[in-house]
Amino acid sequence: MLKPPSVARDVSREAFNELYTVLTANQDNQDVIGLIAANPAGITRADLARLTGQAPYRLETILRGGIGRLLTVDEGRGPADPLLRFAHEEFRTTAVKHLGPRLMAIYEEGLEDRSREFRQ
Repeated sequence: MLKPPSVARDVSREAFNELYTVLTANQDNQDVIGLIAANPAGITRADLARLTGQAPYRLETILRGGIGRLLTVDEGRGPADPLLRFAHEEFRTTAVKHLGPRLMAIYEEGLEDRSREFRQ
């Protein structure tokens, strides 16, 4: 069985350490990570701002920090409204595990409420 190169292991370890550091930094980071983890297909900055109650400039500051290094941007709804999601499924899985079922249920419920609001 082949072992992953040590450089790849180190990068992976650094990324997971970054996720844990960001997740435990403060409630704002936790909310952003939880909402992104609750929506694997991606979430827009506008929806993140609404759901977290963060002003757009504050959310942008959060996303440009450690969280941003864990994300990728897809032009899901077009370049004006890109979707943010974890760059690797392992990051999402780890975030879900660390947040636990109770918190993930809260974040998923927030997305469902937003979805119902949007359809009305």
